[in-house]
Amino acid sequence: MNNSIHTYTALTRLFLVIAVFSLSFSCNKKTDDLTPTELLTRTNWVLYKYYERTGTGPWVEDPLPSYKIDDLFIFRKNGTFEWNEGATKASPSDPQIISSQNWQWSTNPKYLQLTNVLLEVEELTMNSLILIEDDDTRWRLVAQ
Repeated sequence: MNNSIHTYTALTRLFLVIAVFSLSFSCNKKTDDLTPTELLTRTNWVLYKYYERTGTGPWVEDPLPSYKIDDLFIFRKNGTFEWNEGATKASPSDPQIISSQNWQWSTNPKYLQLTNVLLEVEELTMNSLILIEDDDTRWRLVAQ
């Protein structure tokens, strides 16, 4: 009888481990199924790094000033975009909103059309967004 209890307990634990593993796997699968619009609008994006290049040369990181590392790029589901100064500004009198525009996908999710600029989407994941402007400016953003 004692062996039956141990076997039952072991099987119960095994079942719980499998159930937890299956649940976590199914949750991850669900996030993988997000559309580009859902990925883009699910969070605010924080400016992390900025790069420049000349022609087809290598990307060179241009260090951000301390007041820029908390800038927010906000893409809303209603098609509006906001570049927000975040908590710190170069000067207290600077406007909180740097730019406010409309956005939409241009032909496919590889290109993002803002009112005033077309951006190439080099990467879009749950935690990372890389945008290229005019082939010479690269913005790396992370999920807030």
